Amino acid sequence: MGQDSNLGTPSGRDLESLAFDRAWLPTRTSRDVRGRKTFSRSAPTRPGFAKAYSIEDGPEGAAPLAQYFTQAFFQEVASRLNADPEWSRKAAAITAKVVLTCVDRKASFLINVVNGTVSSTEVAADVPADFKFEGTYDAWTQLGKGEKDFQSLVMGGKIRFRGSMPKIMALMGVLSRITVVARDVPKDF
Repeated sequence: MGQDSNLGTPSGRDLESLAFDRAWLPTRTSRDVRGRKTFSRSAPTRPGFAKAYSIEDGPEGAAPLAQYFTQAFFQEVASRLNADPEWSRKAAAITAKVVLTCVDRKASFLINVVNGTVSSTEVAADVPADFKFEGTYDAWTQLGKGEKDFQSLVMGGKIRFRGSMPKIMALMGVLSRITVVARDVPKDF
C-alpha cells in the first residue's frame, strides 16, 4: 500500500490512528456558567489539551479556558459557588471578605461572601478584609492542581495567613468548598 492508502487524512496517517488521536477519552464533565455540560480534554493524563467543549457547540465552538489566578478565573469560581446547592446550603449565613494575593505576580482578588452569595473583584493587596492569604504563583498552582491542600500550604509557610485564627477555624469546612469548586474550573496554568 502506498501513499494513496491514507484516503487524504492529515499528515498521511491512516484513519485508525486519526480516530484514536481524536477520541474524547479521558474526559471530565462539568457545567459552564449557562448550566450546560462541558467536556475538558485537559485531564492530567492528557497534557497539552487545554480546551473545554460544550455539548451544544462541539469542538468547533470551543471556548478558551480561564487563565489561573485571574479575574476571569475568580469570576467563574464565584458563579459556580452561587449555583452550587451544597455551597448554598452550608454558607447561607456566612458573611466574610477573603483576599487572595499572588505576591510574585502582584495580583490580589477579593472573594466577598454576603449571606452565602459570592462575588469576586480584583483589588489592591492592602484592601481591608476579614482574612488574607498571600503566596507565590507556584504555591497557588500547587493548590489549584490538587498537589497540596490549603492547610498544608499555610502550615508549611508557602501561603501566609492574616486574620483571626479562631474565626477562620470555625469557617474552614465552608471555606474549603471554595477550593473544591476552584479545582473543578477548567483552567490554564
